[in-house]
Amino acid sequence: MRRLFGMPDEEKLVNYYSCSYWKGRVPRQGWLYLSVNHLCFYSFLLGKEVTLVVPWTEVTQLEKNATLVFPESVRVSTRHTEHFFSMFLNITDTFKLMEQLANLAMRQLLDNEAFEFDRSLPKPCKTLKNVSALKRDFDARAKNEWYRAMFRLTHDERLDGHTDCTLWAPFAKMHVVGQLFISNNYICFNSKEEDLCQLIIPLREVSVVEKADSSSVLPCPVSISTKNKMNFLFANLKDRDFLVQRISDFLQRTPDSLWGDTNPLSLIGPAVRQPEPRLSFYFTRSVIPSKLFLYHRDSPEDLGPKAMKEKMKEEAWNIHFSEFGRGVCMYRTSRTRELVLNGIPERLRGELWLLFSGAQNEIVSHPGYYGDLVEAAMGQCSLATEEIERDLHRSMPEHRAFQNETGIAALRRVLTAYAHRNPGIGYCQVRADSSRSLPLITFGLVVLVILRINEPGKSG
Repeated sequence: MRRLFGMPDEEKLVNYYSCSYWKGRVPRQGWLYLSVNHLCFYSFLLGKEVTLVVPWTEVTQLEKNATLVFPESVRVSTRHTEHFFSMFLNITDTFKLMEQLANLAMRQLLDNEAFEFDRSLPKPCKTLKNVSALKRDFDARAKNEWYRAMFRLTHDERLDGHTDCTLWAPFAKMHVVGQLFISNNYICFNSKEEDLCQLIIPLREVSVVEKADSSSVLPCPVSISTKNKMNFLFANLKDRDFLVQRISDFLQRTPDSLWGDTNPLSLIGPAVRQPEPRLSFYFTRSVIPSKLFLYHRDSPEDLGPKAMKEKMKEEAWNIHFSEFGRGVCMYRTSRTRELVLNGIPERLRGELWLLFSGAQNEIVSHPGYYGDLVEAAMGQCSLATEEIERDLHRSMPEHRAFQNETGIAALRRVLTAYAHRNPGIGYCQVRADSSRSLPLITFGLVVLVILRINEPGKSG
């Protein structure tokens, strides 16, 4: 590849495929090379040579389509032209890899100061046998990114493996077919039927993992209990012994700081048990009070249609909690999605925004990060802090939580911390009408953005 296209020595070839490149109306049979930074094509047929080099940063669109002219083809669009490739042996896998490499290049282009390339990728080797190792690494990368996005997990979470199984769903009185995913800090389940059931169990919440008695109705079951007294029953596991041992290994690696001064594990018979910690990470409204909730008061004006609508939403969520559980280990179903789309009531926003955004997991994974950020940001003077001070007393004038010094101080801390952590963005506002201006990123949203970090001290 370096000889054909004049690539530098540090360029890494991921994989190459046999295909046809349509130049005009004539297809050129040759080889498509996909490297970390370039898409390349080479053909030498009947004495004619065709060479193409397209940096991923110049690609504006990738599209897989099938037409009469270009059957099963991939269209690569750049700022100035379009390229068509067809006749792939496995067009789906090829297109997925092309998408992944293009996305990687876009991330580097959009955040070139904070972006650091994944140094875990294998170094380029001279032998073609090692090209597959880099391809496997990109496949694993894609699976990890899908896993983290699906369950809203932290940036450093790595998928260890997955297996088919069934989960007993008490709300539906049936066994749900799906897949169980295991990583270094979480046990997750996703049903094969879309939106039927999803489950996230942090290992920090697990108190007991044990092998239950097998039967013809419930073969190879595993029971997982949590500190908030929820119990989950998985069955039809192909390699139950290995699964329980793997979970046990990950539990032993859980930092002792999450469990207090006691040993987090004690193996009793077939079960893996953990003592109750001094501090629970089961988030409820009483654990993480919302500023909006603290300043809520029942008054005559609260008895209008808007307040009645809020009370109806709260009641719907309370019914949902009683049926599907509450907190990070709740059963997430299509009903949960409907409730979120209908609007989260004000009293529950602090709890549910943290839960469904994944920020709750970031808080536990990076304890004290926000406090350290506030300490580093406060007292500094910049253009962003001056703009924040001008807007503090006119932000959200309709809400009493931000019309006193306590609420204003909280808003100042979170906006200043965000501007300090992301100096390229800083602080900006949007004009709501001619009489007032609102922060573009409001109190609750900024909290989530700050807590959705990749690594301490790095921009996400």
